[in-house]
Amino acid sequence: MGAPEGEYDLLTAALIGAVIGASATLLLRRPQRVPTHRELALRSLKRGRKSMGAGARRAAGAIDPAALRGQVGEFLESAREAINDAVEHELRDLRRSIRRQRRKLGV
Repeated sequence: MGAPEGEYDLLTAALIGAVIGASATLLLRRPQRVPTHRELALRSLKRGRKSMGAGARRAAGAIDPAALRGQVGEFLESAREAINDAVEHELRDLRRSIRRQRRKLGV
């Protein structure tokens, strides 16, 4: 036969309690702050310094920061240009596709 109604009431109460508990936990939890790009970069530099040996630290100290900054700037500029070219190409293809669809629809 069937289960007594008391078992369903207990199960329902347990499920409602679990949902309320989970909801309260999510509502009362402090939201975590998302670190900025600068903080992430500094954190990774610190980790890298800790993992380097003494010889590697001396070699890293011999690198000219201005030259490194210039190289990174050139890399970023070439990356921007590549992204711009890709976006322009995709946009051109999208416009062609829209024109084809309009012709098909007779608009």
